[in-house]
Amino acid sequence: MRKKLTPKLLDNLPPAEGKRYEVRDELVTGLRIRISNAGNKVWYLATRVDGVSRRIKLGTYPVLSLKDAREQAQRILRDIQLGTFQQRDVEPAPEVLTLGDVIPQFITRYAQRHTKVACCRFFGHWVKLILPCFQIPSG
Repeated sequence: MRKKLTPKLLDNLPPAEGKRYEVRDELVTGLRIRISNAGNKVWYLATRVDGVSRRIKLGTYPVLSLKDAREQAQRILRDIQLGTFQQRDVEPAPEVLTLGDVIPQFITRYAQRHTKVACCRFFGHWVKLILPCFQIPSG
């Protein structure tokens, strides 16, 4: 539901019954407050960054007031339009492993403990001769 948010309205929002719900602000596009069944109220900004939908957590109410949440949301929207927005808690993409990386790990972590010595020698030959063919990404 979309409403003109006021401090009084925010204080009187009831806890969710069963499933959390969101109330959208009429003044700032994408600004939302999510109310949990425990009564916790969290500010979010729903927008698109580089064509991808994002839900950016701004903070909790009443620690972050309505005025501060609107200012922060407008600042983020401005930065997105200018192309200068950098989300702080974005993790770098994990390194892509190849089969050539994964198979030796499998041999050392599992096969050496659970197979006979002759099999381990066979795995050793296999790694030297065939494994170079498997230097393709596995993910």
